[in-house]
Amino acid sequence: MKLFFRKKKTVPPQEDAQIPQPPLSVIPYGEHFPAVADLPAGSELLQSAESGDQLPGILYCAPDAAPAGRYIFLCGTHLPADGRAELFASAAEQTADLVLFGEQNESLPETPAARYALCRPRERGCALSSGLWAKLSALENLDRAYYPAFALALCESAEMLTSAKFRPYTRAVKTAPPAPETALAAVRAFNAVKTQLTAPSYKFLFEKVTAGLLFAYANLTLQANRDELYTFDESVKTLNMAMRVAVYGRAPLGFLRALEKRKFAPSATTKAAARLALARKNI
Repeated sequence: MKLFFRKKKTVPPQEDAQIPQPPLSVIPYGEHFPAVADLPAGSELLQSAESGDQLPGILYCAPDAAPAGRYIFLCGTHLPADGRAELFASAAEQTADLVLFGEQNESLPETPAARYALCRPRERGCALSSGLWAKLSALENLDRAYYPAFALALCESAEMLTSAKFRPYTRAVKTAPPAPETALAAVRAFNAVKTQLTAPSYKFLFEKVTAGLLFAYANLTLQANRDELYTFDESVKTLNMAMRVAVYGRAPLGFLRALEKRKFAPSATTKAAARLALARKNI
């Protein structure tokens, strides 16, 4: 006797509903972002949990989350008092690799060094396309503090949006000097991209990474850690000898050459020179 089995009907699996890409992913410089209400609907905000109610229509993410926005906006608290919503909406509609922000009647500078003054996150900020952000994220262990400099060196196109006058500083913002590993990671990242750079971009990025090395040397000198200083110096020598020569030449009062002669045993004089280096403008 033949047995017949009814074939079970299968329902084709439903495709997962596509989540729309956020127009902007905002990474604030500092703990507070004053313009959440002005962001386009569906934007991401990457920062520590805030007190108070979260606004509907905004995605709140951890500070170290991978941003998913069409543009990633690095910014501080000194955004223009008027026209912020229009500024964000315009930024989300751009097509350039990098979007800078200027005051009315300002024009986009030609060189990376001149553009850098416009895009530091603690001042005006900048917006990086998701493609450019992906390139920077692929550079192993590159700290986000270096992203504006590397973005300026690597971007193939840039635009500048102008807005009402940006708010002045209410207080000085102090930043910690790069840790040794952070500075070394920046050197490795520079080595990885240097063949892609134009001559002006090469010079600009070389200067920024060298500045980070100088601050790391100065910080280690103040800690009076002879072994770490020696190890750090050997790493710099191995990774990029030209940068080591440059940073030795720029060290205030020649304190790095003095340290090398003393076999990296910091003295009162070298510590004073290291404080002078740290007092200068950071990356």
